[in-house]
Amino acid sequence: MNSEYGLFNGLSVMIGGFTSQLVAGQLSDRYEKDYPRIKPFICMIMSFIGVFTNAFCYMFHFSFYFSMSFLFLTYLLSEGWMSPAVAMIQATIDVRYKGVAMGVFLFATAIFGTIGSLVMGAMIDDFHISAQNKKGWLLTLNTSLPSFLAAICFYVSSIYYAEFRKNISEEKEVAIGKAS
Repeated sequence: MNSEYGLFNGLSVMIGGFTSQLVAGQLSDRYEKDYPRIKPFICMIMSFIGVFTNAFCYMFHFSFYFSMSFLFLTYLLSEGWMSPAVAMIQATIDVRYKGVAMGVFLFATAIFGTIGSLVMGAMIDDFHISAQNKKGWLLTLNTSLPSFLAAICFYVSSIYYAEFRKNISEEKEVAIGKAS
């Protein structure tokens, strides 16, 4: 099943992840004027969905195709948080620090994903975990726990991002008032 896994994983990332990014970006950009918290809420909702889709992907191992279906759903329904998160970072960070902020953000997401995989492998080897259901629990915790923590962080950011958007709107109105 290694070649089939590679094919399904690649298609899941390519089709599901790409679609998720586009839809989340479109929704967050289109409705931000009416709903200032839409970007962090989209990120939060997608993170919560990721908790459940990851659990179904890794916990139920009775069928390879069932797991691959939920892997696709994970990418389709929960990976779109990156577009609104990047947009929020770019909107709120001072121009002088945008490059550094994006570099730190992208580095952090990549390194924590890598460290999580390394820790998983070490735990499986060190504790001699061979039963698939125990590996499923570890994989679920490795993917669902960060998604849950991210949802909490996105909720906190929604508070500050809404204040930021409100301040920007007020500054715009003042500037328009001065110009006319």
